Amino acid sequence: IYSESMYPRYHFGWSELYALTDGRFRYIQAPQDELYDLERDSAEARNLAAERRQTRDAMRLALTPFIQPALAAKPQKVAAEDLEKFQALGYIGVAVQPTDTATQSLPDPKDKIGVFKTYRQAIQLAHDGRSPTTRRWSTSGSAWPRCCSGRIAATRRCSSCGASFR
Repeated sequence: IYSESMYPRYHFGWSELYALTDGRFRYIQAPQDELYDLERDSAEARNLAAERRQTRDAMRLALTPFIQPALAAKPQKVAAEDLEKFQALGYIGVAVQPTDTATQSLPDPKDKIGVFKTYRQAIQLAHDGRSPTTRRWSTSGSAWPRCCSGRIAATRRCSSCGASFR
């Protein structure tokens, strides 16, 4: 089974993820590869990528033909004028503009779970009509992804929050 997630790349500027699952193993291609033995570890708690290099390399090779078409289908840059029109219609979420940066040099999404959770909390606060205040988020210790300042500030519920999300 092949699976992919472009969400981290197009919404946060982090690495995309690709995965291949056979009857026993799941391989996840990321900046830090992951390999799990699903028969012995269905919760995927123990990464075997370093220990089972031969299995990891074989699955990586088997995954390669699926990745090339996925890389070709990247979102196009949205013109500033179109972006304003979308925002006027209520669309505040915009993908991070595509780059040609190599996957390996982008942040690994699993290392950004805390940032993602904080981001979702801020979105929920804005949705609920509460202001994600500067003090609350700037002390979280997390570096905000590039997309967040525009999304939260676009709610017009917090005039000072944009600077704290950079």
